[in-house]
Amino acid sequence: MKKLFSVLLAVLMLAALCGIASAETGIGIEPGETMPDFTATLTDGTTVTLSELLKEKDLVVLNLFASFCKPCEKEFPEMEKIYQANRDRMEIVALSAYSEDTMEVIADYKESHALSFPMGLTGEDLSFLEISGYPTTIMIDHNGKVGLVKVGAFVGEGEFEEKVNYFLSADYSGESLSFEKAVSFTQYIIYALVFVTVNTLALAIGRWGMLRKAGKRLAQPDPVPECMERIRALLGRLDRPGCRSQLDSILCPGLFRCTHGCPLRPAAAQLCHRHSGRLQTRKSLWSG
Repeated sequence: MKKLFSVLLAVLMLAALCGIASAETGIGIEPGETMPDFTATLTDGTTVTLSELLKEKDLVVLNLFASFCKPCEKEFPEMEKIYQANRDRMEIVALSAYSEDTMEVIADYKESHALSFPMGLTGEDLSFLEISGYPTTIMIDHNGKVGLVKVGAFVGEGEFEEKVNYFLSADYSGESLSFEKAVSFTQYIIYALVFVTVNTLALAIGRWGMLRKAGKRLAQPDPVPECMERIRALLGRLDRPGCRSQLDSILCPGLFRCTHGCPLRPAAAQLCHRHSGRLQTRKSLWSG
């Protein structure tokens, strides 16, 4: 039963994770759709337009972040590294979608984190996006198609570079990648709690089944009541001569079974041990 519950839990968790990878983004744009053209204002006062970028670049990475977002801060160094290596073929545009961020805040953020790619605010053109978490990254290929939507940071080593290389590859056929959603620390905790709870429940059910079977065995009638009575009768005659030989003649020697074929149970042995001062016989006789 426990193994069955463990397998079932593993299947459910796998299905949940696969569901995360294949579900709709829910942010207003899906992989494979054409990205609406937009213009955004940058920290240096200039503007950037998607359609203009795609005239020169094979890939535009739109990163939507917030200044307070720690996962965003964690992924930016890797993005900067890949950007420097491929800036002739790709562009990264990082825009804050947090309503309380100002252009001054983003300018300071860019300088303090030593980031060279364009940064600014989302503005009205991107108001159709419904951001469910920071960061959210949208990769747009040279055809203007959304190739990837990822909610959550690129935290795995080489994860961001792998996606960039896919879209910049000479073998790229225009096929979009699935929507990806990073599993948050809170979700990991929830999955762990579910796993522990189900396994504890499986263990409890397994033990309950064992106790239930043991209870049934204990509830079965004892087949040796007559044997007990015969032993009591023998104990009452211990003072008579020849009691030991008489006892051995009733209990089958070597097999340690009574004349009814019943093995001496622990209960019978305990009864005889209570009279051990009076009964002198083989110790093994009571171990049946």
